[in-house]
Formats: sequence, C-alpha cells, structure tokens
Amino acid sequence: MAHPEIIRRLVDIRWQLDGGTSLVLQRWVAKLLESGAVERHLRRMRIHYRQKRDSIATYLRELFPEWSWQLPGGGMQFGIKLPPNQPADEIVDLAAERGVGLWSGEAYYVHKVKEVNYYLVLGYGAVTESEIHQAFHRLKDLRH
Repeated sequence: MAHPEIIRRLVDIRWQLDGGTSLVLQRWVAKLLESGAVERHLRRMRIHYRQKRDSIATYLRELFPEWSWQLPGGGMQFGIKLPPNQPADEIVDLAAERGVGLWSGEAYYVHKVKEVNYYLVLGYGAVTESEIHQAFHRLKDLRH
C-alpha cells in the first residue's frame, strides 16, 4: 500500500497526462485515427457539406439576386445582407409562415444598430439536401 501523498501525486500526474479518460477509450480512438477511418469520414463530410453549401448558393443566385452574400469559407452558415426595402424581421416572419427557419442577424450582434435588421443568417449544417430544396421552393415567392 502506497502512502496517501504518493497516491495523490500519481492521480494528479495521470489527470495531467490523460484528463482522466478511460485507457480503453484512448486506445480505441488511437486505433481509429491510425486506421484512416477518421480521415475518410472527414473527406466524405467535406463533400457532403460542400454540396449543401453549393445548392444554397445556386438558389440564392437564381432566386434572390438582390441579396448580397459571400460563399462561406468556413462554418455552416450564410450571412446575407438584404436590400433596404427588405428588413430581416419581415423576411424571417414570412419564412416562418412557410415553415422555413431563417434568423435575423440581430441575434448575432452585441450592440443593436439599425443596419443589423438588414442581415439574415441561413444555417445548413443540420438540414438535408431535400429540406434545402423544399425550403427554397417555399421561399421563392418572397422575391420583391
């Protein structure tokens, strides 16, 4: 039996080395990384999310040419600047009536400024390709 101080120090060292996670789990994750499965999965997911992003970009270009946006370089959201005659809160409400979730840029700003009401946030991480197509089909009559 070890002295309690030695046990405390060993526990502290283990925590510093591995965060207290299970050695079985650590070995499983290491094998998963070594096998290449994670890299293969990441390649598939990059293609999957790029396709969704590109579908949205095509719809935005075709249906809402007056909306200003850039292709997201990272993340899974489009930031859209609306023209002055289309306040975001109006578009959000009209989209909600059609069963489509859009968010006003207002939720993403700490300080409320007038310009914020002309920004939309359109996320695509948790929606399917089919839901994207359906959403834009429902939104196409929002064009002014």
